[in-house]
Amino acid sequence: ALPGADDRTVFAAARLMERGLELLVLDEPTTLDGKALDRGSVVAMRRDNAAGFEQPFAEVAGELGLPVTAVRAGLGAGDLADIGGEHFDLLSTPRIAVIGRGGASSQDFGNLHFLLDQRIGIRHSLLDETQWFGNDLRRYNVIVLPDRGGPLPEAIARQLKPWVEQGGTLI
Repeated sequence: ALPGADDRTVFAAARLMERGLELLVLDEPTTLDGKALDRGSVVAMRRDNAAGFEQPFAEVAGELGLPVTAVRAGLGAGDLADIGGEHFDLLSTPRIAVIGRGGASSQDFGNLHFLLDQRIGIRHSLLDETQWFGNDLRRYNVIVLPDRGGPLPEAIARQLKPWVEQGGTLI
């Protein structure tokens, strides 16, 4: 498990999912195997991952300076959340696109690209709004719009509306 109270855990989760690990996130604090886990703690379970998953888990945690908590038992005492219960949610691998150019702030776009590429270290696509020809948005589950100097072009807005209604996350 990685600590939920540390923002670097979000970066670690993204990097680990890029490597194919299945991860769970805890939606309330609990104690498992005598070890306290915060809300937001990220857990990789042996049953959900291929043999040897511990190595990439430890590597990513080490790169980010995160402590790893090993838990042998998943039953929370009393009314505490336990693994297999409703308080551990499966994380979905982010498939991110950033829409840039056109009316997007080049500074904000550059900051977002740096954050995703260098700080978090995850794959993402860069979509050019000036060459928007009905992009297939189904491949993404997150789309980020940098700060803009004006309204979003109507063709893009029309395409984003049903994508969001069908479960896409627009930031």
